[in-house]
Amino acid sequence: MAYEYSFQRTRSTAPTTAYGSIVAGRQVTLADQRGKVTLLVDSTMATPLAPELTLLERNLAGDGWTIFRHDVARSAVSPASTATTDYGPRLAELQAIRPLVQADYNTAPGTDWALLIIVRVPVPYAGQIAPDGHGNHADAWPTDSY
Repeated sequence: MAYEYSFQRTRSTAPTTAYGSIVAGRQVTLADQRGKVTLLVDSTMATPLAPELTLLERNLAGDGWTIFRHDVARSAVSPASTATTDYGPRLAELQAIRPLVQADYNTAPGTDWALLIIVRVPVPYAGQIAPDGHGNHADAWPTDSY
């Protein structure tokens, strides 16, 4: 049986309140296969972050994830840009990544998948919404629609 515990720490100096949680149990079935993860890494940061990325991959694999890593070109077009001249270059950046994500997914469609993006990888945006209720920035938001 698994148990989930939440806790709160309060003190008089900042930060005054901290929260945490943990799940523990006994005779809990081991989840040795979490699913598959596509890891997209900004290629300009692959070398400077090599030790950290190696540790991340070891931890993911140790937790039961099958990893598909791709070092991809850093996003050159600002996602905040609304200039129509940036639409083409932004689309080209996304079209370079989409086949990688789709090819990974097609190795095992229907299984559990995750997408983990490290640093400034081109990310698609979609919609014209303000899901947080703040109408002053109703616009497209990041999406996983590669």
